[in-house]
Parts: sequence; C-alpha cells; structure tokens
Amino acid sequence: MAWARIKVLMESLINNYVEYGWMDPRVFRALGSGKRISILRMIMDGASTFKQLRERLNMRDGTLGYHVKMLLDAGLIEHNGRGYKATRLAKALLDTGILVDGGELDAMIKNAEDMYKATGNHVYNAIAEALKWVKSRRVS
Repeated sequence: MAWARIKVLMESLINNYVEYGWMDPRVFRALGSGKRISILRMIMDGASTFKQLRERLNMRDGTLGYHVKMLLDAGLIEHNGRGYKATRLAKALLDTGILVDGGELDAMIKNAEDMYKATGNHVYNAIAEALKWVKSRRVS
C-alpha cells in the first residue's frame, strides 16, 4: 500500500474520530466479525431486506438477526420500515478504509504507531489501539 494512501486513510480516521466519535466500543465489536462486515457491505451494495441478506449469506434467521442487531446497536445501519440502510457513520468508516483487508489494516496500525511516536499526539495512539482491537477480534 502506498504511503500516500495510508496518510489519507489516517487523516480520514482522525477527522471521523472527531466528527462522529466512532471510537464507541460497540462499533468495534460490530466490526470485529467478518460476517458483520460482509452484511454491512451487502447493505451498502443494495441488499436491504432481511430476506435478501439471508438468501445471499445462506444464514439462519437467528444467526443473521444477531449480527444485524449488533450493527443496529452500533449505529452502523438503521431500519427504515422497508429494509436496512447504512448510516453516515458506516459510510464514513468505509471511506476511512477501516473495512479493509488484513494487510492494509496492518499498514494502518504501523502508520498510526509511527505517527504517535513522531508527534506525541494521543489520537494516533488511540487509533492504533482501536485498530489492533479490531484486528484481534476479526473472524472470517
């Protein structure tokens, strides 16, 4: 991953931290599952009803319901009566690149740690720790 992309992602993380306050533990718990990230991406790609999600994921109602509830509680999706839609917070997180694959996540963690060492800005340290937490709990 190019240094410029990492820098843009880190700046976006900091801006979204300030604007959305997304360091809420519920957000990171919700993002700690590959299944929930898949559900969130499907909702962003247009699968908006429970039935559409269930058919695409081939998941039992109870299991899917649990994952959807975690996303709802974290404020990453909302139900509008006809289906689910991603919130501004979820879209901001997608823009920051936090919903990235492991290699990019590792690069972002390293960059946040380097920025903390270089600047002493504790926001970078908080971001690095939060990203490590997400990585440690991410399951496929």
